[in-house]
Amino acid sequence: MYNNSGEYVAHNDFKVGEETQEDSFKLLSGDTYTFVSYSIGSASDLPELKDNKNQVDISVAELHEISANYLMYQKQKVTIVGGRDNYIDITMNHQFSEITTVIRHKYEAGRIEEVSGAKFSPIRENASLAFQNNALSYSSKTKEVSVSFGEISGNTHSTTSKPVSLISENTESAKFTIEKLTINGLSNPLIYEDLKITPGMRYNLILEVNARCIADTDRRTLNLNESSNVETFTLPEADFGFVFDIQELDNSFDMEINGVHLLSAQRQKQRCIAGGGGTTYRDTQMEPYSFIDVNFENSEADNIARNIRFKDGSQYGNILLGYRTEIVNGKPKEVPVNNEIWNIIGTTENPALRIIIEKDRTVKYFGSKVPEGPLFPLEIITSEIEHKTNEKCALIFKKQRVVYSENKVTWHNNRPNIVKISQAKIGDTLLKGSGSGQKKVSCADL
Repeated sequence: MYNNSGEYVAHNDFKVGEETQEDSFKLLSGDTYTFVSYSIGSASDLPELKDNKNQVDISVAELHEISANYLMYQKQKVTIVGGRDNYIDITMNHQFSEITTVIRHKYEAGRIEEVSGAKFSPIRENASLAFQNNALSYSSKTKEVSVSFGEISGNTHSTTSKPVSLISENTESAKFTIEKLTINGLSNPLIYEDLKITPGMRYNLILEVNARCIADTDRRTLNLNESSNVETFTLPEADFGFVFDIQELDNSFDMEINGVHLLSAQRQKQRCIAGGGGTTYRDTQMEPYSFIDVNFENSEADNIARNIRFKDGSQYGNILLGYRTEIVNGKPKEVPVNNEIWNIIGTTENPALRIIIEKDRTVKYFGSKVPEGPLFPLEIITSEIEHKTNEKCALIFKKQRVVYSENKVTWHNNRPNIVKISQAKIGDTLLKGSGSGQKKVSCADL
């Protein structure tokens, strides 16, 4: 409190609701006083005064470098009336800004799934307030202020942040940034520039986004049997690749997508040479190899080997699923049934095998270890695979090593896709499955 000449008179610290008569000031009747009230919204802390001095003239009194979330302030002149108690009403005004951010999709079909890395910048680190003219002065140092949207369910077209306090001068050049905004499965950064901030104002920043929605393409049936050769399918365009779900398979497949096979292969043959201890062999150069099926079975008779396994190192055929009764030599016999690919029967919801053509042109494989079970990542064995040929060096069978490599394939998003599927004719063959993709559509159409 200051007298009419601006000289310091007295001060007191109050906690709302705990004021007493003893806290009152004894003042002169007829004199005019300036009352300054301030708070940072804390029950225990007060704003710092310049040089920690409060018994100074109003001309130099100042709240100094306040970095709290809130700063509330009021200055008023009151003339004391003698012969009675005098009361003053204190209604402090916020000096900093508070913004609540609302992100919403233009259409109800839009789904906001993630907001991360949201922040305002540049924001001042602190501000000082002079009692003489009520003016705020701001630090030259700036910072970013993070914005939290809490838990986002992904089932709504709108999300609201927690309010944040901003220390800023009057500006129209602030910036709001979201490093990752995911709507309907699409993730992009968002930057809103030329943001207006007015000191002492509380308001909502509402960002309406008209992002595209994602819709599934129609699911196409993909079936082959023993009489099938190369089957050609015309499949729909999609923006995010394509997913093939295979419910039944026996026991390999080759897939050519828009002219590119899933796999390429090279074979490393051997030739006989005379060794010190007798006839032996060694490897020769690599040559292209025609068998490029994704193959789930070893077959020495057909001179092929399995070239896929689970990423955890486990192989098909290592799990006992149960037993079945077969007639052997005219008598029933219980025969073990292992988890070979042809014994793993899936459904549309829980396929035996899933092949995903990603947007970045890579191919991912997933397989179940049991019928209608969960899917686990698979890998093409790109290291050397050894198996016998029917040629010998002396009494030793020659070996050939086949190295498989994965090709990148393109799934068109602006024209139909041509997919050719075939199977090596090794024993019984079967493929039953379906496929679908996802494409961008206007949310207004959903």
